[in-house]
Amino acid sequence: MAEKSELLRHFLASIAYHATKALKDAPENYPELDVGKDARTPRELLHHITSVLTYAHSFYQHYDMTWFSLKPWDEEITNFYVTLAKLDSSIHEGKPSGVTEEQLLQGPLSDSMAHIGQLPHAPSTRWITRAI
Repeated sequence: MAEKSELLRHFLASIAYHATKALKDAPENYPELDVGKDARTPRELLHHITSVLTYAHSFYQHYDMTWFSLKPWDEEITNFYVTLAKLDSSIHEGKPSGVTEEQLLQGPLSDSMAHIGQLPHAPSTRWITRAI
């Protein structure tokens, strides 16, 4: 496998790690946590991240993005990890079409990581829910 593909796959593993860290032990109200000022809820953020990763995967396999609607929390989590796995497999198997690996890293993959950083770490949200 090419060095660039290995780097992309490592970056995907980092996305998975940071997402899992943010979602682990989430309180019951976490998916719909409202931090104010029209910010996305964790469920909406995870949905958006999955959409961005699906867009990245579209450079390996064609997708019709019109079907992509917001799902219940458990389905959003499943879709996120399934999408990561599919993208990882596609990166392992071949090269993207129409973009370079650098463009994937600088575009949708970096965007996904930035949005992962917007997810409140679930254990730290306990003080927020108690204060409200």
